[in-house]
Amino acid sequence: MGYSSRGAEAQGIFKWHVTNSRATYSPNYVALDGTWTIVSHVASHGGQLLSNETTHQLNDEVALGGFYVPTAAAYTAYMILSTGSDSGEIHININGTDTGTIDGYAASGASNVIKSVSLGTLTVGAKSVSIDVADKNASSSNYYANIQALFIAED
Repeated sequence: MGYSSRGAEAQGIFKWHVTNSRATYSPNYVALDGTWTIVSHVASHGGQLLSNETTHQLNDEVALGGFYVPTAAAYTAYMILSTGSDSGEIHININGTDTGTIDGYAASGASNVIKSVSLGTLTVGAKSVSIDVADKNASSSNYYANIQALFIAED
């Protein structure tokens, strides 16, 4: 299934985004941990991002919430982010295990970029999702991450 503004929203099992200076996931607000913060970014849809730009420490993980997998199947994560020449590789962790990586690097920065990664087969049951920046593209100058939204949907 390709991402569309309705596709992941309508069929996703996990929906997380930044809104009103708070990170939310359907249906609850998320308490941020680590050194991640909400920052203003006028070029981004919604005008705000979840960012590690203050300290951009390696392996600084932030929990985004939980969800339930109703059917054992292959799932894909769709992330809306800002890319740049100083962005790192964002690891998506399900139940504490790195299940997919999205590279935030781009030679020329851009906002509202949609990237996806296969998470493989997820088993039925309750899951937690978190992200961290544990690596970077060889061409990147740093480990920044600026994220607007994350959706997880069955393939």
